[in-house]
Amino acid sequence: MRFEDGSTVSGDFISLEKDVRTKMVSKERRTVFYVNLILFVLEIIAFIHDIYAFKLGLFEWYTVDSNVLQMVISGFVIFCCLKEKSFPELLTVAHFISAVGLTVTFLIAAFVLAPEGGIAYYFFNDVAPINHFIGPLLSVISLLFLERTEKLPIRIIIWPALASLMYGVIALVLNALRIMDGP
Repeated sequence: MRFEDGSTVSGDFISLEKDVRTKMVSKERRTVFYVNLILFVLEIIAFIHDIYAFKLGLFEWYTVDSNVLQMVISGFVIFCCLKEKSFPELLTVAHFISAVGLTVTFLIAAFVLAPEGGIAYYFFNDVAPINHFIGPLLSVISLLFLERTEKLPIRIIIWPALASLMYGVIALVLNALRIMDGP
């Protein structure tokens, strides 16, 4: 028996045909949806771990800040995909800032921290693979190759630098005041 929505009854089970099951997200957005869904779930896992590990001090780490920002952005990308809405420019700018922050995190971990503290610690322990490699990789892939957005103005390129500079200035001041010990 076949229904109007494409579902069929087979014994006691109702099965939906493939086109009805995947109608939630359009075909051209399916890849960006799934990449950001994976990224969102991984970032939630990392965030839960970081809350447990760092308690209230978790936001003093650039890595955590960048990954939490990506978690929020991936949530908005998923929402836009489900609602078949175009990606607002502000979302694209925020994703650009996050992708640059995550790339900086990867580069610092790979070329500064890992040589000092060991590759295993910065790339294989706990949620380090998510924070230092998988998150940056999926974020950049999604932004550059999957999301169909308007080209951003050249002036936007300065925003990630400003975000990193603001973090650096605040961290330096807090370190100088001995409120923060670290990055």
